[in-house]
Amino acid sequence: MTSDTKASPPKDVSSGLFPPEIQRLMVDSAATRALAVGAWPKGVRHQCSDPDSIYHGYPYLFLDAFPDLKLAQVEPLARGAGLIFDSIIVADRVMDEETEHITGDVLGIEVMQFEGYRLLHPLIESTDPFWNRFRDYWVAYTEACLLERELASPEASWERFTEAQAVSVAVGKCGLAKVSVAGLAALAKDDRCYEPLTQSIERYYTARQMLDDLTDWRADLESGFPSLLLSRVTAAAFAGDRRQLRADGERTRREIYYGGHVGYTMRLALEAIAESERLTEGYPDLLWHRQTSAIRERCQAVLQQLEHIAEKRQATTRRLAVALPPPSDAWQEVAWDAVQRILHRWGASGGRRPTDAGRDVTSKVGDVLPLAMAADALCDVDSLLEGQLQPLIQSQVDYLVYRRRPGGGWSYSAVSMGLPADSDHLGLILRILLRAGRREDAEQHCAQLLSQLEDFGVLRPDGAVETWIRRSPQGETLPVGEPDAAVTAQLLEALALFDGQRFAEPIERGLTWLEEQQQADGSWRSSAYRGLYPTVACLRCLVALRSTSSVVGRAESFLRQAWRSADWGASASDAMSAALALQGLALAQGRARVRTRAIDLDELERAQSLLQRIQGVSGICDLTTAFVLRSAVLWHRLARASTMEEATP
Repeated sequence: MTSDTKASPPKDVSSGLFPPEIQRLMVDSAATRALAVGAWPKGVRHQCSDPDSIYHGYPYLFLDAFPDLKLAQVEPLARGAGLIFDSIIVADRVMDEETEHITGDVLGIEVMQFEGYRLLHPLIESTDPFWNRFRDYWVAYTEACLLERELASPEASWERFTEAQAVSVAVGKCGLAKVSVAGLAALAKDDRCYEPLTQSIERYYTARQMLDDLTDWRADLESGFPSLLLSRVTAAAFAGDRRQLRADGERTRREIYYGGHVGYTMRLALEAIAESERLTEGYPDLLWHRQTSAIRERCQAVLQQLEHIAEKRQATTRRLAVALPPPSDAWQEVAWDAVQRILHRWGASGGRRPTDAGRDVTSKVGDVLPLAMAADALCDVDSLLEGQLQPLIQSQVDYLVYRRRPGGGWSYSAVSMGLPADSDHLGLILRILLRAGRREDAEQHCAQLLSQLEDFGVLRPDGAVETWIRRSPQGETLPVGEPDAAVTAQLLEALALFDGQRFAEPIERGLTWLEEQQQADGSWRSSAYRGLYPTVACLRCLVALRSTSSVVGRAESFLRQAWRSADWGASASDAMSAALALQGLALAQGRARVRTRAIDLDELERAQSLLQRIQGVSGICDLTTAFVLRSAVLWHRLARASTMEEATP
């Protein structure tokens, strides 16, 4: 519901990699390339990638190994190889069935490949070994694609997708990069460095595939796409049954991060990168070294995060024990049960252990947003426990601060993707920092981003909040490209907590914009979050900051209808939706000076029973448990307030 829905951001952007002279040459090449493919009929979809895509500059990465070649000689090679790269990108989309324009895309593939070959043919003699090498690369690429498609079949077993098979696929799909080296060797008529450079590329792509598998595991799981990471998890946790792997995403997540699989694949990646760097150590001035160094640092960062998690969990376990008082009502009983489960999963002691106590921990690698949400829910209940949860809350906040990127902001993934900072993380993490009493940290780690909200126009005049905190759009494709209602709501709440006076005007504009985004049925939509969460997030913001808004009643009606009409089953998805629906109804009923009957009294017992039953649903994640906790606490407070009102003469 958070990072699960994020689109995969662009990879391999060359910003800062090439010197200005080459960067300018790549921009000019892009213009020439666009003119060539643009001359074809209008219905052809020739999707040339950005001018600064690294694949349009691959030959330049290895140019220093061929000192006799000039930039002017290499530019046509880079342009031709870049066109063929673009054709492969489109072909991947067609094979993945991610396009609605099959005819235009297929024609575009043919056009880009023709234009690429037309550039390469006059550069390199037909008898040169380059062409046989190029054909071999295509064969290996084809075999890799066919194997992936075969294993993506629901009936296929992943038992044979071993480490050797995974490396073979990674090597097979890196042919384009090797074409660049083969082309340079042909132009220079010098084969001496061909073998070490192409082998270095193969090792690099092996390492990068391990990182991509970690970054994309949720998308691979959904599509049934094979990877070494998921193959290992299937064998270790599901006895090779891929259906169970896909059905139990929470167990899969835990096994990935805490079953040793991330550590295994990252160490495999580091071994491959070490070999890649060894193969090119005789060419110290290659720009290629920047690429291998970046991959090595990313792998090391993932391993460091895993070590940090283990240390923090052990420290928290040693010092935290919570004594839960007897519950005063059924809602508090549900809340205490949720607290006990979170304590057990996060490695702490909290009274009785749940009956289904299995190994279950919060995923913090690549899951910053869910962790911030869960910690926020713990703050709700901590006031009822006289601060007993503070050590646990503070340890989670410490980790969130630790996960801050060196350049500022937080990342959607454990693996750095080169994305700008975003309002999504800023809103949720600023909120939890403030609620946890960490204003000094909030000012230290968020001040620059808060200033950039104003300086970069992220807080738009119409009230919407841009998702990405950057000076202006740079033309790259980013997930969640348009302002998002849920992201906007969460940031507005955090700004009000941080300094409501400073941000008073953008908050008021933003609240009006949120009201305008409400759908006819009373819900809100989001491209960043799914299910009922966007509606609950927007409702919470409006209840907190504009409680008399007329749209609150419409949102309440939508959630009441969702609650009454749903046939709540025993799935993890139903568990999360039910918890969110009840949370939203409690928020609506508890708004200041407004009292409505969000659900009838006879339905309250059903709600209590459902929340208790949710706790035992197989495969529910810590975030669902946190939503159950928040719902139970909200309804407990409503019940207590109602009792006090009735007792008042």
